[in-house]
This record gives sequence, structure tokens and C-alpha cells, in this order.
Amino acid sequence: MIELPELVIDFCGALLAVYATKPQGKSKKRMYEPGVGPLQERITVNLAFEHLKDHKSELYGTAKPRRYPNGWHLCDMVIDKEWAIEFRLLRPFGERWEARRTLGGKYFVSVLRE
Repeated sequence: MIELPELVIDFCGALLAVYATKPQGKSKKRMYEPGVGPLQERITVNLAFEHLKDHKSELYGTAKPRRYPNGWHLCDMVIDKEWAIEFRLLRPFGERWEARRTLGGKYFVSVLRE
């Protein structure tokens, strides 16, 4: 069983590993600087879990998005039917580390245990 502190530390480490590969996001109008910041949330989460599957397959080998019961929405990541995780990636800074004025209000990350 994976405990929450281990899951958080592992995911943060995976994000750093993905960042080190210098992925590059793009829009219809431009290419962004390398890094995970401009990537879509779904892509960032999937890249991080692919890293975890490669490096800690005994814990994260079955991790994947799954549908919620009786619904069509996907949960971002389900691990061994132990954890159902919804991610919210916050981007408080722009591409050149400029604070965004539009980022306001209270934000939270919800981790739901099945």
C-alpha cells in the first residue's frame, strides 16, 4: 500500500525528472520554452506516471486514468484501486517567471481515497 507522503514525494520527483528531459509545449501560434509549465495537465501527469512506472513499477505499474463509477468523467490517475487522484496544476508564473495577475482565489489539491 502506498501512503500519501510517499506518493507525493514520488510524484514530485517524477515531475523533476520529466522537467529535466526538457519537454516542449506548443500552441497554434507558438513554441514555448522547454519545461513542464506550458504542457497540458493531462500530458504532464501522464509523463510523470510513465516515469514512475519505469522506475517504481512495483508501486505504480497499474496506475492509469479510469472512469468514475456511473459516469463518463475520467479520474486523472487510479493506483491499484487504492488511490483515485485528481490533479490541479497551478501556474502562478508565466513563461519568463512573471507573476500572473489572473491567478487568484483559493486553490487546493484533492486526493480522494476509494
